[in-house]
Amino acid sequence: MENLILYGYSGFNSIERKEITKIAHGLPDCGLVLMQDAVFGTNEAGNFVYEELLSCCSKIFCLKEDALARGMKEADICPKMEIIDYGKLIDLMESSNRLISWL
Repeated sequence: MENLILYGYSGFNSIERKEITKIAHGLPDCGLVLMQDAVFGTNEAGNFVYEELLSCCSKIFCLKEDALARGMKEADICPKMEIIDYGKLIDLMESSNRLISWL
């Protein structure tokens, strides 16, 4: 993956979500890692707020440990996202040409 964005703001923060969407639209081969409070809004059962980002990112990842720490279950996370652990996060960061932190 050429560009990897680490995003930590709540999915319900529409101002931050709009800003990160603008950035992602301008990047080729862009992946997005939802971590910290950004895992809120990944629930497919009515609280999914990342639909627009799905259209502009090559892949969206959800950090499992952060979701579990916030009382979420893996089964609740939208299946369009890949659930990853810290080991996979490190692999993604090492293999990306550019890392953008929006935490």
